Amino acid sequence: MKILYPDKISSITASEAATDYPPTNLADNYTTNLWKGTSATATPLITLSVAGDSDVVALFNTNATSVDILVKKSTGATVSNTHYTVDSDLPNIWAEYTSQVTTHTIEITFNGPSGAVTECGVIRAGKSNTFLDPQKGLHESLKDLSVIVDSRGSTYYKKRALIRMFSGQIDTIRDNDFYTFLYTIMKNTGRTPLAWKIVTEFTSQKWTIFAWIVTGFPSGVHSLFNVSTISFSLQEGI
Repeated sequence: MKILYPDKISSITASEAATDYPPTNLADNYTTNLWKGTSATATPLITLSVAGDSDVVALFNTNATSVDILVKKSTGATVSNTHYTVDSDLPNIWAEYTSQVTTHTIEITFNGPSGAVTECGVIRAGKSNTFLDPQKGLHESLKDLSVIVDSRGSTYYKKRALIRMFSGQIDTIRDNDFYTFLYTIMKNTGRTPLAWKIVTEFTSQKWTIFAWIVTGFPSGVHSLFNVSTISFSLQEGI
């Protein structure tokens, strides 16, 4: 499991942006408050200025078919230039790169979708904190946010988003990972949604989620001398 914390983006600019859909929307906590381009034929560019001690950038809720992510040092030298295909069902990207100790630039080129204006909900870049993957029994489900009202023998239904839910447990080394997870990250962010890579054993982007803690705060059990188990529950942000 990996958690992006802290976010170290100092500025976000766009090669184009539709009225009422500025690139500053990418820095808020709502994946449905979008940045949008202006042309259905363009390949818009988002440029991030990111502080040092950073090694990952994550994108959420884009309709692009693919993105190209170019990371450059402050000198302009290329760190990496990688092409990522976007899963239309789970349109998120977790992209790691060699850790940079000083301020650097990330350029994200959005490709497609054909015949539609490109958009994206949230972008985060910063430090990737690594923990053991969840134990067997990791639970994944969907939560329906639709409005359903039964009245006088009839049912009113307004479809809204179906969001992902995860819950499980991870083992941590107490004097390192446990306190980093619970006190460095959770205590400082509270209910603020974060960028997560739930499972790192597989490269699939399906495990990438922008989510916040629900069903009580994470709790730990110190069942062994130096190993503690943390229980967590996550709900996808929208």
